[in-house]
Amino acid sequence: LRQQRQREFFHFRETTRSAAGDCLELLQRLLPVPYFLASVTSVLNDEGVDGAILVRAAQLLSDRVAETDPTGAEAALYLDVLPDLVDLLPEDNDGGRRPALVQQTSLMAIERLASSLCLTVRNTDPKLLKSRSAAFMPAMARVAALMHRLAGEVTETTKGSAKTLGLSSSDDEKAADSQVLSTAALCASTLIDVLKVRCLPQLSKLLKPLLTSLSTTNSTLMLLNEKEEK
Repeated sequence: LRQQRQREFFHFRETTRSAAGDCLELLQRLLPVPYFLASVTSVLNDEGVDGAILVRAAQLLSDRVAETDPTGAEAALYLDVLPDLVDLLPEDNDGGRRPALVQQTSLMAIERLASSLCLTVRNTDPKLLKSRSAAFMPAMARVAALMHRLAGEVTETTKGSAKTLGLSSSDDEKAADSQVLSTAALCASTLIDVLKVRCLPQLSKLLKPLLTSLSTTNSTLMLLNEKEEK
């Protein structure tokens, strides 16, 4: 009987949390853009907020900007949230690193902002594209630094795992790093498309780790295939 009550309580708690999250999401969608962005900014700047709430806020931001007219007056307001998303990504040797899922969601939100606010006006308003794209320079620098660090860590993990015929799936933290690196690469590709020649100073941080990681992965797969054949 006690176990049944515990299960019922756990189910009630999870159902209530999900329903509250759905209600909050609907409320956020009803808010005018300035109030919505103020709410999201408040969540992103709260150091004590739960990681799941950060993820939800970044996802709502991504969905909302995709529905916004890129040529409208409200579109530019989304650029004010960009520094807060960048701050969710760790700096070099940052000991207070956010959870991997938070980093991934932040990277996806940055990519969506760049795509929705810049690439959509590339052919219709080059001047608007140029003025908006400048705001993404700090994001490009942070993403490049993140990829440079993660590629080295993932490469070392892949090399070590190959010796035991296993990849990093057994190591949750390193597997998460690999996922963050993949998401960062996708984000970087959009930022490169937006910034063009202005991202040249960051290319060395992007290309070298990616090429090294790709080479190591290919070598590891060949080694695994050889061992399996034996």
